[in-house]
Amino acid sequence: MLPANVEKVRTLVPMRFVSEALGEEVVWDHVNRYVWIGHKNVPKLEDAVEAVEIKPFLKYFKGTDSELVLFNRTTQKQHTKVCVIKEMDFPVSIDGEIYYRMDLATTATGYVYTRASTNDNTGTMGTSTYLLQTGQPLKLRGEAAGMREKHGDITLHNNLIASRVDKSRYQNQRLGEASHY
Repeated sequence: MLPANVEKVRTLVPMRFVSEALGEEVVWDHVNRYVWIGHKNVPKLEDAVEAVEIKPFLKYFKGTDSELVLFNRTTQKQHTKVCVIKEMDFPVSIDGEIYYRMDLATTATGYVYTRASTNDNTGTMGTSTYLLQTGQPLKLRGEAAGMREKHGDITLHNNLIASRVDKSRYQNQRLGEASHY
């Protein structure tokens, strides 16, 4: 066990020791790189993230698919609010599926993709995301199912940022130079 330590006028104590001394279970989740202390209850999106006005984000919704994404089929009106999930908001439950984290990753050959870690074990349709870029049309990104990884109850979904269509259409623009949201 590590002893308590003072760094920059702060006292650092071993979390495992303190947590277990208070009667809480400590579990390391190696797939999601979390330390769970106590319960593993995950909040619903609406309890963890406050919806904000969509107006500042409308500039990212360009192209023909945008109208479909912005339309709320339940109310038959355009969405007026959006939830912006930040790294510190994870894990969060969205429609019963837990999203533990979402990261940007790169393959050995240089392809950039998003990686979402979820409890989705159905493995049928995959998880789609939308790429929003300033000055570019909205781009649906389906899961690269061949890159899906299973780790017990956890599924890692990988969605490529660039598609073959993008390569031919935007071959002169490097993705690193684009603004991503």
